Amino acid sequence: MRPIHLFPSLEGQLLCPSRYWRGNVLRELVQAPLARFFVGRWVHQCIAMALQGHPLDPYRPIPWPRQVVLNDGEDLESLESHAHSALERFAREYLDWLRARGAVAEERLETGLEVLGRPVVLSGRVDARVGNRVWDWKTGSLEGCADQLQEYLFLLYQRGQNPAQACAVNLHSGEQHVEAWDENLIEVILDRLKLRLEGLLRITPEHHPPRPGRHCRFCLYAPTCPESQSPRRVVVNTRTGEADDLARRGAVD
Repeated sequence: MRPIHLFPSLEGQLLCPSRYWRGNVLRELVQAPLARFFVGRWVHQCIAMALQGHPLDPYRPIPWPRQVVLNDGEDLESLESHAHSALERFAREYLDWLRARGAVAEERLETGLEVLGRPVVLSGRVDARVGNRVWDWKTGSLEGCADQLQEYLFLLYQRGQNPAQACAVNLHSGEQHVEAWDENLIEVILDRLKLRLEGLLRITPEHHPPRPGRHCRFCLYAPTCPESQSPRRVVVNTRTGEADDLARRGAVD
């Protein structure tokens, strides 16, 4: 039996079976990425390259794709300013310390398990690691990060690295959330993985209904979902500044 791959962010995707089905099974194309997601990935890429020895200019221009999608109330200038302030904080407060200690960037961790009688691979990619300590950079809220940090520590434990703690950092506000390793977490995490796997197995070709909620705001398929609770969105041409209502144009190019 082929193993089923589980990862920390899967839990968020399973909040809406329709979103999971369209994105992970059908792999439907979308017209353009959400600008806030593009910026988040770009910040992480800049940090990873800096930890690998490349120079970091916190104020370098963002290489926007030709089109991006903005939620109501967002604009490119504010998102770019947000990204630059995040990189400036990282350069000021973390970069030299991490470089001096040989931090490993963008490290993939995984372990094989049996959950509900099925082979499972739990995996995750940690933003930075120094020995048995992990850092996870956030460009938004720290809400819900505890489970993710615990699973990173569990992956280190499974690799025999005697984990100490994992820290999530909001690079905009400077807020931190720290999770310390405790072997009592093993049972907690295994129970969580059972629930995650059960949720995944309930999604079938015949059953993957939309389940709207706050998560609609971050769903790429919201413009073509009749039950979406997403705010109004516009697609912006980053070269000309021209904007158009995404609902009128549709999500797929």
